[in-house]
Amino acid sequence: MKTESTKLHNTLYMREYRKRNPEYMKLYRAANKDRISSTLSAYKTKHKEKILTQTKRSHQYYRDLVFSHYGKACNICGSTNNLSLDHKDGTGAQHRKELFGHKNAAGSNFYHWVVTNSYPENLQTLCTTCNGLKGSWEKLYKNEMTFQDFIIRLYERKAWILSLNSLGLSQRKIAYIIGCSRGPVQTTIEDYSKFIMYKED
Repeated sequence: MKTESTKLHNTLYMREYRKRNPEYMKLYRAANKDRISSTLSAYKTKHKEKILTQTKRSHQYYRDLVFSHYGKACNICGSTNNLSLDHKDGTGAQHRKELFGHKNAAGSNFYHWVVTNSYPENLQTLCTTCNGLKGSWEKLYKNEMTFQDFIIRLYERKAWILSLNSLGLSQRKIAYIIGCSRGPVQTTIEDYSKFIMYKED
């Protein structure tokens, strides 16, 4: 039976070997595709909980690195809850599609990409609420008004949205009536106080 030190030695050796012989490893994987797939599948089934724990730990590790760099508070409202990464130039969907094949792909893979690519300057910390608002502004009103004016406009529509909500209309229907996405509607109904600063300025 292999000791822990022997296992560690073998692991480190193979890791270095793969680095030194990338072409050989490609040929090996191609020639043993089915066997490798079967072995990985069996391992994942046997160690499901272990893999889940490691995945969560890795996700949290890279997430902490990312928000330690970009800031642990929203750049717009200062909230420290429900933080997300935002592309300053509004190219997030396009960028994620180029990287991962789907515009909604994010999470651990994107955090890892950010860290390994030395924290690109085009990213910033926003809470999910402000991120949604910014996305709506970029999609619908960017050529008509500034983001600050957009926030003020939503603030002034508060009574209207609340009255529509009181009629029992769905948020999707309300969004259609006022011409913005579901995100700003939910924000307006639940919590508008943090955007008062824009109106007071």
